[in-house]
Amino acid sequence: MLLPWIYLPLAIAQKVALVMMDTRVPALSWVLQSKETLKHNLTATMMTYFLNLKYACLNGYQLIFYRLITEGCVHPRWGWRHPSYCKLCAIAEALAAGYEWVVYLDSDAFVRNATLPLPQLLLSYEATVEAQTRELQGIFFGWDYPYTLGPNAGFTALRNSAQTRSMLSFWWNVYAGRFSTDHSYEQHTLHWKLIHMHTFRRALQTLALRSMDPTYPHAVVHLDHNAGTRNRLWTMCLATVELLAPRGYPSLRDSLPMLRKKPKTLPYKLREQVLLAVVGAAADDMARLLNGSATPHNAPSAASNADTSSSASTVSSASNASTASASTSAPPLRCAPQLVEFDASAAAARHLQLAPLSAASLLGLPLSLSNCTAAPAMLPWQEWALVSTPDARPRRERNERRRAKGQEHRLSLRRFPQLCATLGETRSPRNPYASLAQLSWCDATPGSAAAARVALHYRDGSGELRTIKPLSELRSALPELATGCGFWPNCSGTQALRPKLCWAQISERLDACGITEPQMMNLMERQGRVAAIIGPAGPMAAAATGRNGDEHLCLGTWRGKLEEGNAAVFVRCPEAQPKHAKKRRWNGKETTQWAVDPSAGSSMHVRLVSKAAPHLCLSVPPIPV
Repeated sequence: MLLPWIYLPLAIAQKVALVMMDTRVPALSWVLQSKETLKHNLTATMMTYFLNLKYACLNGYQLIFYRLITEGCVHPRWGWRHPSYCKLCAIAEALAAGYEWVVYLDSDAFVRNATLPLPQLLLSYEATVEAQTRELQGIFFGWDYPYTLGPNAGFTALRNSAQTRSMLSFWWNVYAGRFSTDHSYEQHTLHWKLIHMHTFRRALQTLALRSMDPTYPHAVVHLDHNAGTRNRLWTMCLATVELLAPRGYPSLRDSLPMLRKKPKTLPYKLREQVLLAVVGAAADDMARLLNGSATPHNAPSAASNADTSSSASTVSSASNASTASASTSAPPLRCAPQLVEFDASAAAARHLQLAPLSAASLLGLPLSLSNCTAAPAMLPWQEWALVSTPDARPRRERNERRRAKGQEHRLSLRRFPQLCATLGETRSPRNPYASLAQLSWCDATPGSAAAARVALHYRDGSGELRTIKPLSELRSALPELATGCGFWPNCSGTQALRPKLCWAQISERLDACGITEPQMMNLMERQGRVAAIIGPAGPMAAAATGRNGDEHLCLGTWRGKLEEGNAAVFVRCPEAQPKHAKKRRWNGKETTQWAVDPSAGSSMHVRLVSKAAPHLCLSVPPIPV
């Protein structure tokens, strides 16, 4: 099936904007400088700007570079934010300008394969035709692999729709805590909040685009900021030569063998010579782009993507054939990038105002720890009504159930009383993949999956907030806990996380993932070859699928971290340990103990405070109203 918007490339291309943003100027004047000056002034931003400009010009897209006029941006309620957070303002500004598609690239990211127009690029990495055109979809990210299994916001392609604009507004306005200024900034909000919410879960998709791995021949590269300036520049020079050598710069071909080696293996003077030759060619080509003209086309290139699917090739061939005459007869397209002095805070005030909140818009929002406070903006999101639910069964049966499982409680949020803290539908985006605590409706049909999630029991003595149902019953009722689904995203309706590539070989070789899966390595050392499967939380021994069925899940914190912003999750309730027993990793007993603290704001509500860290409260991330 052909994408409907590739039949008129010259008309539609002008509705696609490539957006970059940085506090540094990409310095278009650098093309006029001498080569001796270049070697002292060259930055990664200059090279990525050239490569992205080349891609935009060849395909007829508009490149917009927003230069931040301040070292960050300000949210009117939450205060100062790191420049990385300001990308949301830049994207919103481009969408407001009327572009149908906006592709955001970090200043250290670039499109390596200039022959792939946007529709084919997305299709090549599993963004289907339906996903690109459907109203409630159309938000795509690069893959953060091998660092995480979730999305990477350094490459983001968004279709201009009400859903996209709503997502950006929520992303900007939801409380980020310390991650407003601490790594991983806006990506932490994306990983731990947005991809789990009902409103956005099916709209967001992580592509099979390994942009964070420059050694892999994918169409987009997002340079690792830990790789060092030398390696980053070397990677960009290689991409530049692969792009320019077939297009009027054949002398650069001699540099390819050296550029494909690690730079540290070459003498300094030779590296300098190669760098100056490549930059000089790039400077000359940029001058021709800016002062001459360019026509959208898909000329063959040495940088062609090795992993482009056959379906994408079919689409590309068909579109080229249908538009060949249009491309040759159309007037040349002048390459005119925009350099905009950008006030991100003012742009956010114009374009990122949040619509009135409703309880339904918060379904699936994960809970986390935040500093206990009486501040009016925070308090209603930290206060809960801990109520016992009525039981209509006969008294004798009711008493037997209470002795076995405890009185059923519900924890409803003061800000939206119809929403309760529940055992969530999705799990954490990083290992260990524990079930998140999330908001859901308090009212649930008896016997339904929703009823199993909301039914909790608070133990006064131990301070545990645990599920009423044991694991065996939860596994049969809840899809993200069932072992038959494989990795948890398979049964949760989310496309934001992708399974680790080496998991496909785990059933054949327990050591397929090496040290990145230590539990498999330990299993192999202890027991030799055993059958393994991919369960909801990743690789596991097949024999372990039915274990611990009589245990319950308790509210705790991800990896046992008691710090502001950490996610609240459900883990297996810790058992009593002998005095000198080895401490269990990540889920010690102290992380699942909560004290009920009467709230200063309401006599009918309480705050759940960590006994091990009394300054931290169970909270829903606040959203300004």
